Amino acid sequence: MPVDSAIVPAARVLTLGCPECEARRETPVSGVATCRSCLTRYTAVVFTPPQEEGPVVQSSTSGAACAQHARNLAIGSCARCGSFMCELCRIDLDGQQICPTCFDRVQADSSSTNKYNYSSIGFLISLAGIPMMILGTLIGPVAIYFCLRGIFRTANRTDDVAGVSVTGILGILLGLFETVVGTIIFVALLVRR
Repeated sequence: MPVDSAIVPAARVLTLGCPECEARRETPVSGVATCRSCLTRYTAVVFTPPQEEGPVVQSSTSGAACAQHARNLAIGSCARCGSFMCELCRIDLDGQQICPTCFDRVQADSSSTNKYNYSSIGFLISLAGIPMMILGTLIGPVAIYFCLRGIFRTANRTDDVAGVSVTGILGILLGLFETVVGTIIFVALLVRR
């Protein structure tokens, strides 16, 4: 099963929708969690949202200024991009201090994760094609397409899960078998006539 990333606001209600089935679940700490509904594993990251009213120190000639607020004195730099940030900009994300721009990128990356397990879809299509072997010439290539898409999607992710690849490979093998047998049956029916 894929491990998807999700962002959980720490100061707000700690509920999160599962990346696969969107079932609501309380997630009090960062780490790998398992959905109770669909058993999908995903990584939850707890963060502390910026305070609405933080102490702002006016920038003087000494010290660096915030990249977003030129009049505010920087209290640190972003752990991802290195830009200076003031107290208003600082966001604690899983033990690191990041700027709002990087936080938006992290959110966009985690929300753009695909919710479909294409390897499993391809495997199920190949299983459904076994009783309808005469249609294997059509069903087999569709199953192969979805399995390959799932395998390539998993290969591009950093959290590789071996179960998805095994499902994809089994789906491809079944899809190839259905395509060959379906073609043989189709040709045999044409030759008989």
